[in-house]
Amino acid sequence: MKRLVLIACVVLLAGCGSGHSTPTPVAYYAGNWVGNWSSEEWNGVAVQKNGTVTLAITSAGAVTGTVTMQGQTTPALTITSGQLAAGGTGTFTITDNTTNVQYNGTAVVPFSVDSNHLNLSGSIETTNTSGALWDFIDMGLSR
Repeated sequence: MKRLVLIACVVLLAGCGSGHSTPTPVAYYAGNWVGNWSSEEWNGVAVQKNGTVTLAITSAGAVTGTVTMQGQTTPALTITSGQLAAGGTGTFTITDNTTNVQYNGTAVVPFSVDSNHLNLSGSIETTNTSGALWDFIDMGLSR
């Protein structure tokens, strides 16, 4: 009987059979990522934009990167600091390189990495100081 109780405690503590999935560990997002982005909201205006994006994510979830418009070589936005959490949620500080204004960003579509850890997707939404939607950046990246 004691052995059965011990096994039941181990199963309970391990979370087996709980029906809840484990959030993707932050370290799975680590790496240097390059890809494309698209948006239907840019600088507070409903307009389609796209281009390239680069992200560097540490194993602790710190994020930096750039967002460049199609046809340009200078990044339009710089992710000066960001932090991902397990499950792909996160917050970001993003600087507009033209106006030098900083915006707060949130991973509104949590970052997702494939099982081989070679492809990453997610969306960042930035808001202005009034809390209104400013940019929506939908990304698809690879290593």
